[in-house]
Amino acid sequence: MTFESEAGPWSPQNYDKQFHGHVTLRNALEQSFNVPAVRAAKAVGTKPIVQLLHRLGVTSAIGDDLSSVALGSSSVSLMEITAAYGAVANGGIAVQPTTVRSTRDRQGDIVWNAVPDRQQATSPQGAYVLTSLLEGVIQRGTASKAKVIGLQGAVAGKTGTTDGYRDAWFVGYTSDVVIGVWVGFDDERPLRLTGSQAALPIWMDLARRVIPPNVPAFMMPPGVVTRDIDPKTGQLATFQCPEQISEVFIEGTEPSVYCEVHGGGIWERLRHTFGFS
Repeated sequence: MTFESEAGPWSPQNYDKQFHGHVTLRNALEQSFNVPAVRAAKAVGTKPIVQLLHRLGVTSAIGDDLSSVALGSSSVSLMEITAAYGAVANGGIAVQPTTVRSTRDRQGDIVWNAVPDRQQATSPQGAYVLTSLLEGVIQRGTASKAKVIGLQGAVAGKTGTTDGYRDAWFVGYTSDVVIGVWVGFDDERPLRLTGSQAALPIWMDLARRVIPPNVPAFMMPPGVVTRDIDPKTGQLATFQCPEQISEVFIEGTEPSVYCEVHGGGIWERLRHTFGFS
């Protein structure tokens, strides 16, 4: 794929320099494939994505070109990124970070309380679907080694590695806690390590100390539905599909057509219509 930009033709590459054909959005995010991210940003448009990033808590200037939006080439602080993931964990509600929650006098009486600056940055349904996708990053994707710390329950997160290995990132969260880690040199020398190699182990060490072993599940809001689909076609799975996965959708966006490759759709329609087992 080649895109025209102000700097000339640009051809994004995946980390392994390979193309992987048709993949689901979930698989692309779990494995940190760059090309599907660029395709998605191209389809949605860069300006709405930049506006959403600012609502989520990113205050730095973000370029509205495909590279900046899809692959994160703009410079932002760890605080901003962690706050943005916190908004996703918080049902789409962005809360401006504060270092002081309250002050008390020598008798222990509260003198001042911080008033959180909160705004609904994105829908609870959109935040939940993204969280579900990011759970897969830890279950099967680039952050799967986080499972060795023994957390039982719902944990979501994302690794990140910039071109030239200058920066290594990992942000992971539960329904209560969000932790962000960045590793790199101030002079932007190459780190020569990925996010999963450099940042994830630090996150794991801290998570062991502050996250309880039995993590509650993320609450599914109204307006989100679950469907069994065929991962090859993205259509509703039938009994003839060799593989089925359970996927979440914002209600109204779920597939309505049964798998046209493996067949069995007529029986599935009858079964759902008349309640056959």
